[in-house]
Amino acid sequence: MQLYEPKSQLGAVLDFCRGNPGFTLSIAYVLLTLCGIFYSDGFYSEFSIPYLKLAETSDLLIVGIGEPASLLMFAGALLLALAFDYMSVWSFNKRKQWAQQPVTWRVKMHKVLFYLPKYRESVIAWIVLIFVIYTFLFVGLYANWQANRVKSGLGNSVLVTANENQGEQSFMLLGSTANYVFLYSQAQQQASILPVQSLSLMKPADSLNTQPQQQQRSE
Repeated sequence: MQLYEPKSQLGAVLDFCRGNPGFTLSIAYVLLTLCGIFYSDGFYSEFSIPYLKLAETSDLLIVGIGEPASLLMFAGALLLALAFDYMSVWSFNKRKQWAQQPVTWRVKMHKVLFYLPKYRESVIAWIVLIFVIYTFLFVGLYANWQANRVKSGLGNSVLVTANENQGEQSFMLLGSTANYVFLYSQAQQQASILPVQSLSLMKPADSLNTQPQQQQRSE
């Protein structure tokens, strides 16, 4: 293992990425997809929906691009990793300054506060660990917040007509996969999983409110 040097580790990673753009895009896409999968599984679990068991491979491949939360998660994790990288350089320099002074309780305290792993691989491992911890924390907190918004009525309201029903029913649209649509009923406080083939019509509930306004404008 190599001894840690006071320089940005992410800078070396960026230099490697500039020299290997194809490999970089592939890794970035995989990480973004994983962020989307983590968020989707956390969000739907708030409604007791087993998303990973119902999703197809094609759904998982586009979940990172189609879900804005995964983009926020990915960008936030990168910023946090970058901040830790620069803090490591700053901590190394501060610890070096205190190491040159006579040993006192104050010097010992600052050495503890500005502790840094001795080897470069250990610092990189800490950066990866922070990335993973942030991702899981973001998943739990943001997914719970989004689920509470939907349960309180803040979301996409739709009118659904199924083949076995005669009339329309109002639901909150949670999302969908290639084969299933996930809905939430505020009246029953329960989520529903409907096969796509069972739906004859689904339209935004707001469309009913906009039609009279359009007619009044035309008159």
